[in-house]
Amino acid sequence: MRHTPPDEPSVFLCQLHEPATRKTVRVLAQLLAQRGVTVVHDAVLKQSNPASLPQWMSSGIEQSTTVICLVTRAFTEACADNPDGHLGTAFEWRAVLRKLYQHEGAVGCPVIPVCLPNFDPDDVPFALRGLEVGRFDPVTGEGIEVIHARIVQAHEFARAAKTGAAPVRPRRDTRPGIRVPSPVRKQLDRLGQVNPACSTAPRLARAWIDSARAANVPHTAEFVRAFTLIDVIARHAGDLDLLGDVTDVCLAAAARVDLDDETKQATARYLIRGLARLRYHQDRQEEALAAAERGLALATEAHDLGLEADARRRLGRVHRVLAEIAGEDRHDEHLRNALDCAGKALDFFRSAADSKERATTELVLAEVHLTTYQRSGRSKDLQRAHELGDRALACYSDTQLAKHHEANLLRARIDIEEGDYPAATDRLDHLLRALKPRVDKRVFAELLGRAYLALARLHANRRRWRRQPARVSAAAAEKIFDTLGLPRLAAESEWLGIRVTPRDLGLSRNDIRTIERLCFDPAERVALARRGRRWTTWQGFCGWFGRRNWKRALRELRAEKARAWAEKREKEPV
Repeated sequence: MRHTPPDEPSVFLCQLHEPATRKTVRVLAQLLAQRGVTVVHDAVLKQSNPASLPQWMSSGIEQSTTVICLVTRAFTEACADNPDGHLGTAFEWRAVLRKLYQHEGAVGCPVIPVCLPNFDPDDVPFALRGLEVGRFDPVTGEGIEVIHARIVQAHEFARAAKTGAAPVRPRRDTRPGIRVPSPVRKQLDRLGQVNPACSTAPRLARAWIDSARAANVPHTAEFVRAFTLIDVIARHAGDLDLLGDVTDVCLAAAARVDLDDETKQATARYLIRGLARLRYHQDRQEEALAAAERGLALATEAHDLGLEADARRRLGRVHRVLAEIAGEDRHDEHLRNALDCAGKALDFFRSAADSKERATTELVLAEVHLTTYQRSGRSKDLQRAHELGDRALACYSDTQLAKHHEANLLRARIDIEEGDYPAATDRLDHLLRALKPRVDKRVFAELLGRAYLALARLHANRRRWRRQPARVSAAAAEKIFDTLGLPRLAAESEWLGIRVTPRDLGLSRNDIRTIERLCFDPAERVALARRGRRWTTWQGFCGWFGRRNWKRALRELRAEKARAWAEKREKEPV
């Protein structure tokens, strides 16, 4: 039986007891009370002294017209992953879900999720992902007007439902002249209600993308919500094409409106979490670098510290990959940039007390230190990578499979560099057993290829009778990377196979060392090795004559690539 709504708006604040939310709850309750809203939260327990705390929770949620869920990382984990650790929050969460499921329609919802400015909306509890997530800054009070307007709207809808009157439906965007067509909005509402891990979610995402592309409307807040939902679906499905399509649609819509602060923030989100991530996984690192740098500039102009840190972390990833394939004149610069960007991102997430983002950034920084060690040989870089890798691995639970396996793979690579081959073998065997059943998803298939590549390095670093297993593992990794369309990793796997068995191409160990000193790009190394030695045997396998001829072959190879690139540019339409 539904409770009769009061004459004035009333709010029940649902939050988890933690130091990060105390000030936010106090400031939010004070600002709402100044606007005539009755606020019920835990701070009034001492005055009311209820006989039963569960009864106080359930009656407060039922009698209030609106429930505000102050979402943090710990709140999401208490509601979904480990409810037994927070019995009071679990009981309160069931009452909130009951109030949410009693509501019909997409407007006037009595449950409002609210998070801090640096919180990722993707991390709200699953039941709230279909709702618009509000943001509130306890320092500046920014966002209180939007939250108050939604409270008043929910109150009016509750009164209208009781009296039978038809409430005035507010427009979804406050800017004049911009309205999202109803088919696009209906597709978005359906998208918000579906489980992102189910098989129908990608089809519904495609339907929204097609509707939005056909509508050709300017950018609104609906696009931000759609991008967030489809990004989660693309992560579950491992579908990079889906991420690319929604990014293109949202960027095209943002280009049709004036570049105000809201549009800058949305465009930065599309560039950093959409285009830059897409180009990074497609192994188009220069384009990923340009997109991340542009997104960082827009996030800085919009004063979004969370997006700034996210952009710096992405830049750290990209610079690390570029350092692996850069020559002697550029790899130090890329490594310095990677250390600087990842370090600043880690400082921000540590200050924000965000454990998930902190662990992800520590993983990126550990990879940067490992790459630095592989180039410089400094033991302190390997030790730092070991510490950060252990810390990141401890933060990921078995429910976060992709990140957990990624951190475990990094620890195996560190064990190989440290010479702890038994530990590396155990980790890689565990990874191969866990990843093979999930190879149908792209994210796990790529991790499987990286695991085979690490196993090939492990065999190559051991005794010579391990050369054939190294060749087999490198071939398995190359096949996976070719299937996924990752040419750099495929070339790296092929070069490792050539490196362990050079006589298959008529090369010697000295030839391999010479090629590795001359170029760092694995694709160039493979192409150079395939050419073979174009000089006679009497000139020697190594020494000055061998290096001179390998340099000449490398110049010819680069000249051919430059001519092919110039011809391709001439054929492209202006």
